[in-house]
Amino acid sequence: MEKKVLLFDFDGTLVENGDYPLARNPIIKNIQYIKKMKSEGHKIILWTCREKESLENAIKFCNYYGIELDAVNENIDVEAKIKTYGYNSRKVYADIY
Repeated sequence: MEKKVLLFDFDGTLVENGDYPLARNPIIKNIQYIKKMKSEGHKIILWTCREKESLENAIKFCNYYGIELDAVNENIDVEAKIKTYGYNSRKVYADIY
């Protein structure tokens, strides 16, 4: 099986909407899916508008639930993107959004 890059949002994907900036209501089926994809060797990117303390809390949430992130709000192989294109686009590449 070809390995993919999976990019996911935090609010509404890992936690229920309406709880911002808190993260009290995890969406377990999505957490399990992301962990399964990672265990199969796929790359995982967290893509969120959260920043500062709220972003730190989202990353802590992922760690707490065992979601191993390959990147947060950026491409996985930034150096390769710069080498290939001359810059690192703000658009983050993924096979599955």
